[in-house]
Amino acid sequence: MTGFSTAALPGVRELPERIRTGVTSAVAEVERSLAAIDAANDELRAFVRVDHQAALDAARRVDRALAGGASLPLAGVTVGVKDNIDVAGRRTSAGSRILRDRVPAADAPAVARLTAAGAIVVGSTNMHEFALGGTSDNPHWGPVANPLGPGLSPGGSSGGSAVAVAAGLCTIALGTDTCGSVRMPASLTRTVGLRPTFGAVPVEGTVPLAPTLDTVGPMTRTIADNAAVLEVLTARPAAPDVPLSSSVGLRFVTAHEGDALAQPVAETMSAVLAALDGVGRVDRAADTGWVAESVAIAETMFLREAADYHAPWLHARATEYGDDVLAGLRVGADITPEQYARAADDRAAVVSRSLSVLGPDGVLVLPVFPFTRLEHGVETVQTAAGTFELSSPAMLRYNSVAAVAGFPALSVPAGHDADGLPAGIQLVGPPGGEARLYALATHLTEHLDARNPRK
Repeated sequence: MTGFSTAALPGVRELPERIRTGVTSAVAEVERSLAAIDAANDELRAFVRVDHQAALDAARRVDRALAGGASLPLAGVTVGVKDNIDVAGRRTSAGSRILRDRVPAADAPAVARLTAAGAIVVGSTNMHEFALGGTSDNPHWGPVANPLGPGLSPGGSSGGSAVAVAAGLCTIALGTDTCGSVRMPASLTRTVGLRPTFGAVPVEGTVPLAPTLDTVGPMTRTIADNAAVLEVLTARPAAPDVPLSSSVGLRFVTAHEGDALAQPVAETMSAVLAALDGVGRVDRAADTGWVAESVAIAETMFLREAADYHAPWLHARATEYGDDVLAGLRVGADITPEQYARAADDRAAVVSRSLSVLGPDGVLVLPVFPFTRLEHGVETVQTAAGTFELSSPAMLRYNSVAAVAGFPALSVPAGHDADGLPAGIQLVGPPGGEARLYALATHLTEHLDARNPRK
């Protein structure tokens, strides 16, 4: 891949201090980001729009503000914003032709909070059209390429945001997660992605997919960076208030045992549960049927809600959609009000059961995927040896439950296969439990890195 290594890039908390002390400047950081985008984007197609002048102008304002004594926790941090999240005065088209002329007058609140803290938007990132899909193979802007290997998909729908971070084109990125669209590409690109508690980060100013499931979440290279960004997005601390060693009664619930899993995923989950054993106990007797039940509920709800949003265009402008998105919207349009109502009732039951099972001290530990390799244009994935499954249901298997329950879910790299491709896991906690998820993920990283070196 063309570009530069991410190893020397400062973290979200380190960079503002380096700028404040004169080691670098916001302008220098933006220039570096823009140069990286210019060098690599033809190959990666991570960005659909980059405004060099606006980014440099914003960087100069940040440098002047710091010189005047301002305190900006994200000073100089460069941001890629998914193309369905509004940036004032710049086209926000949700990866579509239908909204190609849409220019919002105001920033989405999530963007406004980041820029008020000194972060600098460098451009809009590529995505699966209208966020309705898991590959980021966009028919209008081209497929997003995974920097981890030729022919590999980064997943979606926030694929451009994940790749921009993984390749060092920007420090952080914003994505949206309706049913895994932050967590899935984070897993496939060896980055960190959070679906926050439903409602914790404002979704206003975002082109919707399914309003009752949509969230906006941060995508970063490290767990610490993710926590720092969430603090700005929510205006509340994301660090744990007590160390894990002081926690009493933590329970870890899982629902992958007995499923068809690629061997590296199964081995990663075993290592993860062993590493967590020191801070709690694994409860294998807990009711987890609601994890599998969530898939059909999520599909019914997000397809019907998406079809409702697209109703004004679905017939009159059908030729402007990509084939896969149009097909999904037509399926959604055929879902009856009675079917949607039943799914909503089933969702309420899942929320009740999951809250009861997890309680205040429970964490659901799941793979992100039952596989490690996702290739462009291939409709199946290999899970267990000799077992091939359709990619879409395999991708939703473990990612629907957090969406249906409204729980926070953190995707972190935890292992790899023989080719070095990541095997990501996700930690899912009760509402408002992000701080604990970050603490557990940090614990896992410290323990797994020593015993599971990456090839």
